[in-house]
Amino acid sequence: MNSTEINKVILNSLYKKANPIIKNKMNSEFFNKQNSFGKYNYEENNTIMHWFNAFDGIEIHGSKDSAFENAIGKLLDFGFNKNNELFDNTFKHLLSVDYWQKDSTFYSHIYKHIISAYMIRSGYYDNVYIKDYFHKRLTTIENTISKYGYDFWTNKKPKKHENDSVFSIDINEEALPTIYDLYALAFYPKKDKELNKRITNIVTYLLDKRFQKIPKKSICL
Repeated sequence: MNSTEINKVILNSLYKKANPIIKNKMNSEFFNKQNSFGKYNYEENNTIMHWFNAFDGIEIHGSKDSAFENAIGKLLDFGFNKNNELFDNTFKHLLSVDYWQKDSTFYSHIYKHIISAYMIRSGYYDNVYIKDYFHKRLTTIENTISKYGYDFWTNKKPKKHENDSVFSIDINEEALPTIYDLYALAFYPKKDKELNKRITNIVTYLLDKRFQKIPKKSICL
C-alpha cells in the first residue's frame, strides 16, 4: 500500500473506535461530510442524552452541567445544531422576546452575551434578536477600541481595589472583546467583505500582546 492508502486505513480504524465528538470532527475535517446521527440511535447514547437532559432551561452561566453554555457547548461538539429537532426544542425558548427585551441590568448583558455566541454557532444567526445583538455588539466593541486603544486602565480606584487592575470603560455603554465575542466572531457567517474586515480588525486587536497581558484579576466598576 502507498502512504495515502495507509492513512485511510489508519483513519478508518480510529473512526471506528472514536466517540461521537471525535467522529463529528473527523467527518468534517477528514471525510468532508456532515455528521449523520442516522448511523446510530443517539437517544440510546447515555453521554449525548445526559447533555440534552442536563440543561435546566434557566441557568445560563456557570460551571454546572445544567448551565446553558456547558450543555449546548457539548452538544455542538457532538455535531448537533438547530436542524436537529431535539436540539431545537431544547434551546429555542432562549430566542423568545423575554430574553431579548430591553434590560440594562448586568445579568441581562451577560445572558445575552453568552446566549448569542452559542446560538450563532448553532445556526440561529439569522434570528432577529441574535442578528441584532451581534451587529450592535460589534459596533460597541469597535467604538470602545477606537476610544481607548490599549489605554483602558484607570488610576482612580476605590481603596478596596487599590491593588487591582481596574478598567476605565463604562460596562453599560462600552465593551472590550471577550472570549464569547471571539466565539461568536469565529462562527458568524462571513459572506460580506466589509463584515470580514471588521471581524479581522477586532481579532487582530485582541491578539496584540498589550491585550493578552490583561491580568486575570481585572475588574470593571
